[in-house]
Amino acid sequence: MWFKGDQVVDDYIVNHLESTWDPKKTLRMSIINGKQWGNVQLVIPPGLLNSKGGGMGLAASCKKKLGDLPGAVVNYGDWQINTKGSKTDPFT
Repeated sequence: MWFKGDQVVDDYIVNHLESTWDPKKTLRMSIINGKQWGNVQLVIPPGLLNSKGGGMGLAASCKKKLGDLPGAVVNYGDWQINTKGSKTDPFT
């Protein structure tokens, strides 16, 4: 599911998680394409960025070199509040 496009993920959010959630304003945690299952990323839809009126204090920036990215590691496995689904099998 993760790498089949935004519409597939949007449909999953509405049909399998919460029908009241707006997919364009729903944070997504997913595995990283080409990495092991333990590698998870937070995907922020453009609708949540401050520049799009998201109101969460989020901004996006790009870096030319991997070494220029922040080195902080977030353990998304610790996130329990208001999370739904499974990173290894989204349909469980």
